[in-house]
Parts: sequence; structure tokens; C-alpha cells
Amino acid sequence: PKARPTAPPISDKPSIVVLPFENMSGDEEQGYFADGIAERKARFPEHADWLDAWWSHWPDMLGGPIHGTVDSLRELRDAGTPLYAITDWSAETFPIARERFDFLNWFEGIVVSGQKGVTKPDPAIYRHLTADFGVDPATAVFIDDKPINVEAANTAGVQGLVFTDAAKLRADLGQMRLL
Repeated sequence: PKARPTAPPISDKPSIVVLPFENMSGDEEQGYFADGIAERKARFPEHADWLDAWWSHWPDMLGGPIHGTVDSLRELRDAGTPLYAITDWSAETFPIARERFDFLNWFEGIVVSGQKGVTKPDPAIYRHLTADFGVDPATAVFIDDKPINVEAANTAGVQGLVFTDAAKLRADLGQMRLL
């Protein structure tokens, strides 16, 4: 069996946790749902009604939170850990999610790809986080389920953790003495 990687080194600096949220469109180049819907309707006019229905029912397709992760997020917030997020969601869809999930209001700042015109793993998205909110990359922890995004964060000077499940996240954050 493959050896399990060791936990990241524990820093004595204050830490900031940055959590990811994904763009439900599945198109990494798509910043705005409305643009994507219009493009698809023009390309496939015979499916225009279906595309309109898909967009109008988008909130019905929005999944729920990963409860163990939200529990850890609550503990971090209650401990006074500054929380920020980077999301690849569109400018139109993120407000819907924010209304539905109260925990999204726990973040002191959120970089939304659809508002910035750049998605993970582009290094510019991490620069938006540091410039817009004054986050010091050396004290930040970036959590994402896609290794390529974690690698990009590491390259940008932000310590990254690959999310696989809530229990492992909790263990990783515990090893870093954040929980």
C-alpha cells in the first residue's frame, strides 16, 4: 500500500481558513449563467424551452451542505478564525446559494469567479483574495476538493489541503491546531 502523506507542518502564525464552493455550471470558462443559457439557446434552439426550465429551476437543483464540514466551519468561526472563501460560481447563482445557506454569511470575504472573471486554478483568483481582503498567503489555509486548485494555492504561497470528506478535513485541521 502507498504510504499516507504526512500532515503539513504546523505554523505558529495565526491562520486563516479559505473554503471552496464550486460553479454548478460545470463550464470553467463560463462566468455568467445568462451568457451560457443564451449561447446554448442560439446553438440549440430546439431545446430553448428546456434550457429556460433548467435555469428557472436551478435553485431546486442546488444540493445541501456537507454537514460535518459546516460543523467544523462553525467551530472555526466560534474560535475567532478569520474565514474567507473562493468560489467558481457565477455572479447570478452565488446569491441564491447565499440566501439558502446561512453559513455562507460567516465569511468575512468571498471571491466569486463570476464577479472577477477568473476561475480556480488561475493564480489571479488567489491574488484577488489577498488584494481584496488583505489576506496574508503565509497565514492562510486553502481547502479544495480538486488537487489542481490546491497545487495552484500552494504555488501562490497559500498552504492547501485536499478535501476528501468531513472527517479527514477535521483531522487535518486538528493536526494544524485549528480545531
